[in-house]
Amino acid sequence: MNEYIGYTLISIGILYDILACFGLVRMPDTYTRLQTSTKAITVGTSFILIGAALFAGMARAVLNLFQ
Repeated sequence: MNEYIGYTLISIGILYDILACFGLVRMPDTYTRLQTSTKAITVGTSFILIGAALFAGMARAVLNLFQ
């Protein structure tokens, strides 16, 4: 079960990172590019890391880090 949740979270994270790349190209000036890419890449990378932890079976260790 954790593998499927891990795959789903990793897929969502990759999607966020791809959308951040499109936002980086689409935005007109430097400051909006920074804001768009930073927020989307932070969320995307967080999803990828949490999904990888669930996939590898380290869910308890990750949950202890957030307490």
